Amino acid sequence: MKALLAKADALGANTFAPSLFVFFSDKSRADELRAYAKSNLTATSAHEVAKAADEVEFRAEFKPRLTTQLSKWIDNRPARK
Repeated sequence: MKALLAKADALGANTFAPSLFVFFSDKSRADELRAYAKSNLTATSAHEVAKAADEVEFRAEFKPRLTTQLSKWIDNRPARK
């Protein structure tokens, strides 16, 4: 990761690691990103880290709610002939 970040410009260095996490939907990944950022990224990446962690936490909360709603919808659909 350090080799990749060394090749990036300032904006890329601040956004690269957080961008890797935004599609996770497990809250532990948000915690993992925060821990990684605290020990490996500069303070200037804090905003991007916070946005990415928020996205992961949203997905973690949304996924089971959506799954429940979809299951109910599927179970209550009229049978097709």
